[in-house]
Amino acid sequence: DNTKNKEHVLNELSEEELADWDYTKISALGFVNAMFVPHFDATGTNGMKRSEHAEEMLKKDTSTLAIGVENDAALVILGNEALAVSGDGKATCHVVVTCQESGEIKTSALCSKSNPVPVTNLLGCNQ
Repeated sequence: DNTKNKEHVLNELSEEELADWDYTKISALGFVNAMFVPHFDATGTNGMKRSEHAEEMLKKDTSTLAIGVENDAALVILGNEALAVSGDGKATCHVVVTCQESGEIKTSALCSKSNPVPVTNLLGCNQ
């Protein structure tokens, strides 16, 4: 139960520990070459929005793209198609890339279940 886990973590950490931490980039399953950002629309106990932290990480590694998954959303990949599924009818996923010409970070919502996109298009969008 995530609620029990969250309460346990909050009870075990000091106020300073809850405020003084940073996100880290780790390896995952490796079948999609992107950085996944769960709870993309949430703010951590350190006061930083996950979406803003993802942008900071992309500025350090402009060849990486990020896929942000909001609370109540899921990224579904079936074969070569990707789509966002919403649990509440509003939540979605976002593709976050660094524009190679300007260095600007750009974010766009991923298509819903009615309009999947080829994974190759999704992963090639920062080329």
